[in-house]
Parts: sequence; C-alpha cells; structure tokens
Amino acid sequence: MIPSVLENALGFNIYRVSILFRRELIRALGEYKMTPEQWQVMITLWSTGHPLKQAEIVHLTLKDKPTVSRIIQRLERDGWIEKRDDPGDGRVTIIQPTSKGMDLKEEVPKKLYRHFDELLHDLQEDEKETLMELLKKIRHIFGDYPTP
Repeated sequence: MIPSVLENALGFNIYRVSILFRRELIRALGEYKMTPEQWQVMITLWSTGHPLKQAEIVHLTLKDKPTVSRIIQRLERDGWIEKRDDPGDGRVTIIQPTSKGMDLKEEVPKKLYRHFDELLHDLQEDEKETLMELLKKIRHIFGDYPTP
C-alpha cells in the first residue's frame, strides 16, 4: 500500500506514471525489438520529415549526447537509420531513417495509439485534452521551450 503522503504528491505520481508508461511502451514495441528510447529518436525523425543533426535529436529528446550516441549506434546497427557527415561541417553528424526505418513510420505510431487508447479508454475526451494541456503547461514551467 502506498502511503497517503506519496499518493497525494505530484512528483511521486508524475514519476510513477512515467515508469508505468515506459513499461507499456516496452510491451507495445516488443514485436519491433525497439526500446522506448529508440522509438523516441525514430518518432522524432519521422515527425520532422527531414534528416536531423545529432545535436537536434539531443535537444528534442532531452537526452544527453552520450546517450543519444549509443541509441543512434544501435539504430544504425539494426538498420533503422543511417548517419553521414554534414558536407558543410565534418564535425556534425546527420541522421536519417533508412527505407527499413521509414517502412514503419505509419505502423508503429498506429500500434502505440491503439495500445494506449485501450489502456486509457476510461478517460473521457475532455479529460484527455485537459491532461495534455496540463502536461504541456508543466513542461513550459520547467523550461521546455521549442527551438527558436
């Protein structure tokens, strides 16, 4: 049993939901042999619709450089993405999905949408909208601003 002081603590609940959400991502992504961290990079690439600099992926995913490097190495090893040097600056790495990576651009998000839609079926549409707005507001409070 969770003590009431924790049960009613905002930080505890946000952290706990993030752990539970990650567990569900692992379940839903299992058939693709893709981790939640790899999915985060892939959905970022799919959503932007163009190759990204590795530094942009770092910024958009809120992961540190070494972590993104490891994720990219695994994605490249598994054939999901390809890397190339920026022709204008050899110090910059450009990342883009391969054809294998692009093949799942529609399938994986739809699978995740169905998975979480089933789990969250008890929430009304207005509750989902309110939750999303509150999460965005909290992100903003914590300094999560879009790239200028």
